Amino acid sequence: MLLVDDEPAIRAVLRLAMQDIVFDGRTLHLLEARSGIEARARLDEHPDIALVLLDVVMETEHAGLDLVRHIRQELSNRWMQIVLVTGQPGYAPQRAVITDYQIDGYRLKSELTADKIFVSVYAALRTHQAMLDLAQQRQQLAQVKVELEQHRRHLEMLVEKRTADLAAATKAAEAARIDAERANNSKSRFLAAASHDLRQPLSAVNLYIDVLRAKSSAADRPLLANLKECVGSLNELLTDLLDLSKLDAGVVTPSIVDFPISDVLSNLQSVHAPDAQVKGLRLRCVKSGVTVRTDAVMFRRMLANLVSNAIRYTERGTVLIGCRRRQGKLWVEVWDTGIGIPEDKTKEIFEEFKQLDEARTRGSGLGLAIVDKSAKLLGLGVRVRSTPGRGSMFAIEAPLGIQASQGPLPQPGRRSLRIALVENNEQVRQALELALQATGHLVVSAADCRSLLARFDCWSPDVLISDYRLSNGETGFDVITRVRAKFGEDLPAVLITGDTDPNLIRSMAGRGVVIQHKPLQIDALQACIQGLAG
Repeated sequence: MLLVDDEPAIRAVLRLAMQDIVFDGRTLHLLEARSGIEARARLDEHPDIALVLLDVVMETEHAGLDLVRHIRQELSNRWMQIVLVTGQPGYAPQRAVITDYQIDGYRLKSELTADKIFVSVYAALRTHQAMLDLAQQRQQLAQVKVELEQHRRHLEMLVEKRTADLAAATKAAEAARIDAERANNSKSRFLAAASHDLRQPLSAVNLYIDVLRAKSSAADRPLLANLKECVGSLNELLTDLLDLSKLDAGVVTPSIVDFPISDVLSNLQSVHAPDAQVKGLRLRCVKSGVTVRTDAVMFRRMLANLVSNAIRYTERGTVLIGCRRRQGKLWVEVWDTGIGIPEDKTKEIFEEFKQLDEARTRGSGLGLAIVDKSAKLLGLGVRVRSTPGRGSMFAIEAPLGIQASQGPLPQPGRRSLRIALVENNEQVRQALELALQATGHLVVSAADCRSLLARFDCWSPDVLISDYRLSNGETGFDVITRVRAKFGEDLPAVLITGDTDPNLIRSMAGRGVVIQHKPLQIDALQACIQGLAG
């Protein structure tokens, strides 16, 4: 403590009164000064002074307040306690002075006794200790802030590093995605080219078989049936490629209707029973009277792929088709007693061209990929459960529909039509011309549009049929555009193509023409023509 007073007697009395003061186990060390100048020197020597007991009037009237100003403003010391004392009874500093100078107490010398001095000093020292504690806490808080700032910078560095790593990973993933898309597009182009080249002769063979079947004898019909079956196998493979390409292109528009599931199950049993009998398998179909609501054609196609796979991968036992309710939903399940699927392979089997036992089986490897993509398009669930060596169960969700009874739809009648045909492949053109003529139509055919238009004189066609890919860069759309310009924009037109490229299929779907895919089935083409002409 610093005692500042210009009267020796006062200093002696105060020194005697404070000599035995002990604060929190510590003895009070008393420093003395006779003037403001000497007090400043003491403050410079002992910056840790806790309490200043200061006479107001010394060498000048405001010497004490000058020293207070020096402590508070020049030394910027806020925690040092200052108690003013004066021997003048009438002197009292104004409240503004006490507030502005942050004075902690005020006492008259005549009122100072040992007890009062002790109380004042003790209170001042207690306040000083509290302020020291607060300063220490502030210092600790500042240290914590420094540490937090260091942690923040460290976290920012980690975030920047992780962000950079994520950006690099994203860039790598994007590059991988581009490579995958490039590979997928390359595969689609390969499939489109291969499918087109295969469909041209296959389409001609199929049409010739239809012509021969109409003219054949009973003895030749088994041979033609076998030939037709071979063509059907090729047709099935190309159909799988086409279905997959349509799904990849996003041009398939489901036709949602209500239909009895029994019709689908009966069709599956009749179609696949011969294949099961050849392998010595039992094909069972549990009847059901439930009506479901989805795309009937796509749904039957999905189940047909499951049944075909079940028969293909089963050597002995039974293939069972039936409906079952599970967790409030109806499922059509296909069970077999075949080779089964390892648990870690159940996701791979839905990939394109994926076959787990290629050495023992034959097939395109596209059936389950078509099931998966079709189910996603229709919003249907697919379940798989399998045990290697014991068999598998595949199930497709079947949304419930509204049962309704209706009679058979009337079949459109057939009539002879005048058909304009453009096909640059001579074999296909001749076969298609013969097949159409065999059904009673008048056909005018040519290899390109100019040659076709040159053959028309006084009559116009009822229907125009054109292949998509023609010679010299000409396309079926070019033919349709030019022929319609001559005979009217409402001329019915059919576009024939063997391409499976998704981009090509997508572009054709937006042109407003009917599309038939190779290899052509004459019955399907005949129905399409009659429908357009009607």
